[in-house]
Amino acid sequence: KVAEERGFTSVYQGLLECCADVSNQIGVCLMRLGKGAEALEAYEEGLAALDKGKPELSRDSVEGTAIVNNIAQIHIGFGEYGEARALLRKVVDIRGRARGKNTAEYITSINSLVCALVPLSQFEDEAISL
Repeated sequence: KVAEERGFTSVYQGLLECCADVSNQIGVCLMRLGKGAEALEAYEEGLAALDKGKPELSRDSVEGTAIVNNIAQIHIGFGEYGEARALLRKVVDIRGRARGKNTAEYITSINSLVCALVPLSQFEDEAISL
């Protein structure tokens, strides 16, 4: 609020986005090191940074879907397919609405969702609704 009053809104927003990006990259590194729980914490910090800024850049935005997708990948790695499915369904919906269904971003999201659905034996039911 103080930043807005002093005219620093765009600087503050830029810092929040930078924090989110750095947290996301730290999470990726931790995930590659096999430290899923720590990566999950880093991703959550990134989402928290996004949520402090403009609504169009929150966890429910296209920008937030990269982090949410990474969180879902950790849940898949932990065998928590139901949790991953819920997150990935949200990613698919957001990216489909914002970018269209004929984009690499959307198709990649569908692929990730399928990875969560197959172990749940829900692939056919879910595929019909896509």
